Amino acid sequence: MSHMMHVMLEKGPFLKALTHQQSVVEKKTTVAVLSQVMLTAQGEKDSHMGTLTLTGTDLELTLEETFPARVTKPGSTTLPVHMLYDMVRKLRDGAPIELC
Repeated sequence: MSHMMHVMLEKGPFLKALTHQQSVVEKKTTVAVLSQVMLTAQGEKDSHMGTLTLTGTDLELTLEETFPARVTKPGSTTLPVHMLYDMVRKLRDGAPIELC
């Protein structure tokens, strides 16, 4: 799987998943990855239908959520969950979100 990804998704399910992830990941930690959420985009061959999975952990508890997304390029990355949540929250309702 390539680490470059391209995904289109709806704000509502994404924001809901990010809200859940914020409750799991560490806000203040010396291990930077524990304040991040892993995004993994998977798609079907010859189709743009796919899924986006968000995974967060504090090393004791792991939360994984998967929902439908339009995946034109599968891949994965990690991002600071609190920063990502703040950006997505400020988008207008119904706004399509494109992650590259």
